[in-house]
Amino acid sequence: MKLSVIVPVYKENPEKFIKNFEIFNDAEIIFSVADQKTYNALKKTKYKVIKSKKGRGTQLHNGFLNSNSKYLLFMHSDCFFRQDPTDEITRILKDYEIGAFSIDFNNGFLMKIAAAMSSFRIDFRNIAFGDQGLFMKRSFYEKMGGFKDISLMEDYDFSIRVKKENIKIKRSRQKIYADDRRLKKMGILKSIFTMQKCQYIYRHTKNYKKCEEIYYTRRQK
Repeated sequence: MKLSVIVPVYKENPEKFIKNFEIFNDAEIIFSVADQKTYNALKKTKYKVIKSKKGRGTQLHNGFLNSNSKYLLFMHSDCFFRQDPTDEITRILKDYEIGAFSIDFNNGFLMKIAAAMSSFRIDFRNIAFGDQGLFMKRSFYEKMGGFKDISLMEDYDFSIRVKKENIKIKRSRQKIYADDRRLKKMGILKSIFTMQKCQYIYRHTKNYKKCEEIYYTRRQK
């Protein structure tokens, strides 16, 4: 298999997302799971399932440590493709060291704005988030030191390090689709504002705990 797909999972119902991964024709699918109930449910599937300490950065890195392929795709469990992205990944990685996909959400004017902002962020700021499906060669992941052992902002932190090395994150025109239920639950505008605030705090202080506090407090309101 040329591609390992690494997915962090915590307290999710596998029935809601497991079919999304049938799109991959020949990939190593790795679920890095931080709770026992979901772990037990996923162990009944055909995919590789590992137990990990909670925290997206930790779960993603543990998934990497259990992967075997030349190319890596890191994606969220509530994201999906409508066609196998493997050929697109290998095509881009011939000329670039890292890439991400153009994201699309469910219908709605504000969600279209959010998707456009995500594309703008890659193209003009060279910053990609995890729901955009970061992909790279494993040699590049190792060179960059991997994801940090943090529970939030691990994707932003990785992008910042890539940017400091003057390495271009190439945006694919192929789309990755994201479930917007969490954004709608918090409120779309509030979600956008919160993530902008978290980016500012992390960029200037590296205090991911403060970002975590802000993000989850707002999400629970």
